[in-house]
Amino acid sequence: MRITGTVIEGKKEGRALGYPTANLQYALDDNQELAHGIYAGRVFWNEGSFERVRDGAIVVGGDFENGGLPKFEVFILDFDGDLYGVELTVELLDKIRDMRKFEDQGELIAQIKKDVDDIHAVLQKK
Repeated sequence: MRITGTVIEGKKEGRALGYPTANLQYALDDNQELAHGIYAGRVFWNEGSFERVRDGAIVVGGDFENGGLPKFEVFILDFDGDLYGVELTVELLDKIRDMRKFEDQGELIAQIKKDVDDIHAVLQKK
């Protein structure tokens, strides 16, 4: 499944944890549904005349601030830059795990690190 949306400013919670995310404002086609969870995927965007492609860790779920749609955040692996206002296309390839709550920030950061490691392993096979 592919989702296209524009990067908007979020709460910067991922950045505070060491994993900055691109928050997407998006719309679904009538036949699309998104199951909440953490996904491995690929991220595409244009930079001038070049198309950029990077691996990504995608979070679907949580807050419903986008007109009733679930939050959609992308941590782009091996990327450091500003994408506010850029249109991204995100391809969801494999669901890594379901959403869950964490007892503290340390537990959350450890899980994010594991998720990123798992996503690297999954995407290396594709």
